[in-house]
Amino acid sequence: MLNKINEIIAEIVGREYQIGQSYFMEEGLDNRALKRVLSYEIIPLLEQYFFGKKERLEQLRQICNRALTSLSRE
Repeated sequence: MLNKINEIIAEIVGREYQIGQSYFMEEGLDNRALKRVLSYEIIPLLEQYFFGKKERLEQLRQICNRALTSLSRE
């Protein structure tokens, strides 16, 4: 998921804006914490990066939502 998101960020916004591992370095990161990171940190960041680029933002939201759905099943 993160690789795909970073490919899109690099293509549209620039490589220097790619999302790094620091978002996921929380000790004991479980599915619940990962959902929180995606919902409250990654998605809002993408909304800032892709403000005014509605179609691209929707594509990124779908990628994140698929990851969130996958985490919910585990």
